[in-house]
Parts: sequence; C-alpha cells; structure tokens
Amino acid sequence: MIKTSKEKIANILNHFEIKQDSYLILHTSLFILGQIEGGIKTFYDLIIKKYGTQGTVIVPTFTYSFRRKQIFNVNHSVSDPEVGIFPEFLRKQKKSYRNLDPLFSFSSIGKDKNIILRSRKNCFGKNSIFENLFNKNAKILSIGVEFTHGITEFMHIERLANVFYRYERTFTGHIVDHNKKKFKDKAIHFVKNERIFKKYQSNRENFGQQLIKKGICKNLKYGYGNIFTIDTNNFLEFTYNTLKKKPDIMLKKI
Repeated sequence: MIKTSKEKIANILNHFEIKQDSYLILHTSLFILGQIEGGIKTFYDLIIKKYGTQGTVIVPTFTYSFRRKQIFNVNHSVSDPEVGIFPEFLRKQKKSYRNLDPLFSFSSIGKDKNIILRSRKNCFGKNSIFENLFNKNAKILSIGVEFTHGITEFMHIERLANVFYRYERTFTGHIVDHNKKKFKDKAIHFVKNERIFKKYQSNRENFGQQLIKKGICKNLKYGYGNIFTIDTNNFLEFTYNTLKKKPDIMLKKI
C-alpha cells in the first residue's frame, strides 16, 4: 500500500490553486491516498487549515432516508457509506452544520456554512442548494471519486436541461431537526426513468475527458486513482449546452 504524507497532501492541494476563500465542494474516496500519515484527522486538519477559515468546505452527507422510508434525523442519521468516510467525520465536528434535506443532505464548515441552508423542497435544479453553490462559483474537488459515480452536481445540470431519462418524483416522510422537533416534510428528487435504464446506464467518463480537454476540469493522477477540480461556472455552461444538443451524451447502451 502506498503512503501519503502530510506534505504530499498539502502539495496536492496547492497544485490545484483553489483560492482559500472559495466555496469548496469536496467529494472523497480516500482509499486512493493509501495510508495517510496521521490518518483521517490529518486530512481534515489540512483541509480546514487551508479552506475552512476564509472559505467554506461542503461535503455530501446523503442518507436517501425518505426513499428508504426512514426518518431523517439531522443529528443522528449516518451518511451513506457510498459518500466515503470523510463526510461523516466532518459532520460530527462541533463547528459543522448539516442541512435538512432528507435525501441529499450536505454538511459544511467555515465562514459561510449556512450557504447550504435548505429553504425549498427541490433537491436539484432551480431553487435547490446546488443552485446556491453554483451561483457562488463553488469549486468541486474530487479525490478518488469518478465522474459517473459520485459527482452529484451532474444531476443538477441534468435537471436544468430537463433530460429525457429522468423525471421529478416527490418523496414524503418525517424529519427530526436540530432542536429534536419531528415534523412531516417532502423532497423532490430527479430520479432515473427505470424504463429507459433497462437499455442504458449512466456513463460520464468520456464526457469528463471532454471537460479536461476544455480546461474546465484540472486532473492529477495519484496513488490508486485520480484527483480533479471543476470550476462550476464553466462546468454549468458547457455541460448544459452539450446536453441540449446531445441529451444522451451521458448514457451508454447496455
């Protein structure tokens, strides 16, 4: 197994030249770093030192609770394992804030952690948390997460482009909020059309290579995978326009 030192992680972060006052959306699969010197706390400390004072760090703490017919308890519902171990670590920090989305919650820490405050029911598209983050020209940093599986921001743009292979579906259930108050709520997800996905599957890897060629995505091969950044402003414009011209570009026939 490879070993990644504190210095190496700091060098990787510096390589991408993300400004310290940025809104940073962080997707992680820390397996690609191998054995981290000092463990996950080292990674957390380096991220917070660089972006958590002047800027804001945002991580997915998705639970899909309503879809699973579960109560979403903002203080106690554990992040799904598919988002990795780091989001759950950050969520448990005293200074972090988690929003009340019962499907796609985020946790944040830093100068403007309330940027993820949930005010509408839409998970994606207009009036969603993603719209707030894109309006701030947030930077996406992916450490080991592939374009196809894990970069949820694609679904936001798919909703804006109203792609034919997804549709809006409302899920209902109960939420327990930060003050332990329980109430009924709903969330509007942009789900896959299963009839279409009997013949196709999502595949964004080729499109991701286009983002790299266009300079919208900056990529670095490291360890057991890839690390890349995406500027959301250019990402939104290019991806939206591409989907309008070729709506099936992120589908692969089975």
